[in-house]
Amino acid sequence: MTAPNFLGLAAIDLDEGDVPAAVALLKRLTLVSANAYADADAAASLLESRHRYAEAIPLLQPLAEASPWDAGLKVRLAVAMLAGNAQSQPALQSLAAVAADPKAKYAERVAAAQALHGQVVPAAGSAELALLARSGCPGADEANQPYFVEARRAAAVCAHNDKLREHLLRSAVAAAPDHVELRLQYLWASFAAGQDARALVAAEPILPNGSFYGEVYPQEDDSGNDDRNVRPQPIQMKPEDVSRLIWLAIHAREKRHETDQALELARNGLRSEQDPERRNALREEKKRLELETARERENNARAPKIHAELDQAGVVHPRLLPGMPFTPKQAANGEEDAE
Repeated sequence: MTAPNFLGLAAIDLDEGDVPAAVALLKRLTLVSANAYADADAAASLLESRHRYAEAIPLLQPLAEASPWDAGLKVRLAVAMLAGNAQSQPALQSLAAVAADPKAKYAERVAAAQALHGQVVPAAGSAELALLARSGCPGADEANQPYFVEARRAAAVCAHNDKLREHLLRSAVAAAPDHVELRLQYLWASFAAGQDARALVAAEPILPNGSFYGEVYPQEDDSGNDDRNVRPQPIQMKPEDVSRLIWLAIHAREKRHETDQALELARNGLRSEQDPERRNALREEKKRLELETARERENNARAPKIHAELDQAGVVHPRLLPGMPFTPKQAANGEEDAE
């Protein structure tokens, strides 16, 4: 009789298409809950995540009425109402009021303006909110203004080439460096635009030490203040997106002649990859990179040492070119196969 159990069972019913059973479970949760407000909010969020807005309205309505100061709830309720009736005047008026409310959080005002897209321009507020609520996509010049983050994201969607999209999103990341979703968006755009160096730099705060898995923690505070060492939420990425990012980063490292770092990425990916097909591909890539790393090490040993004397300490051999038959003397970096 706990909220996670009710929500989990309701999620299964929704995934199986049994909406009445899911709604019955969520209603029962609100009746037996010791924290009816929080659990009703969680139940509504579940329905919203599955785009069951009509079923979410009976849960959102009392929440919004109980907390008239909560602009976020007003936006969620209005969005659910517009899903059933795109011309609902109460919903449109509520969104316009939130977008123009200087006391509301800016993120809530942005959500309201985005929900108003193509229908109403806020009577008051900011130039960015007016761009977001206006029909069509913002122009690149219009969106490329100081502190315009969401407007740049909206303009990037309609950008006519990858370079312009990368430029818009790079400026947005500079204004909001802690916005993880935006940073991931920028990574795809920068790789697509051929800006591998910028993409790798942008990935560093999210993917430390070349790893694309796990949680990111801030450095410990030597002052002993525990409040500053709170662990942030883990970065959520779909497995296929993680795999895609690994391959892009591997190829970017190779183009920069950083084979060791590319090999480390392949090893880290192989340790955590669960999909058999992607795992086999990474295993073959790791073997190839180990061979290339060994080839580079062998070529360094074969190359002449540049100094004033003509004599060399060892025998100079021809360089091993890619594709030449080659048996490495030992595994790359002396490491065992990472499985």
